[in-house]
Amino acid sequence: MIRARVVRAIEEGDVRADAAAIAAFHGTVLNGLSVQSRDGAPAAELHSAVDGALASWDTLATPRTPAPTPPA
Repeated sequence: MIRARVVRAIEEGDVRADAAAIAAFHGTVLNGLSVQSRDGAPAAELHSAVDGALASWDTLATPRTPAPTPPA
């Protein structure tokens, strides 16, 4: 579900990146939040984790630029 939405964002020109990588990252975060919540983590701790994941958005949503080729 996450990947499909990111693919749509790429198709609509909102995101220029690797949909699989973004979906895998956020899926992993969601799984971790689920485990932490089940185990009784405080809401503030979970919100901090979400804030960290959202802070990574610009890095994840921007395509990597290839390293410059050194002059011969």
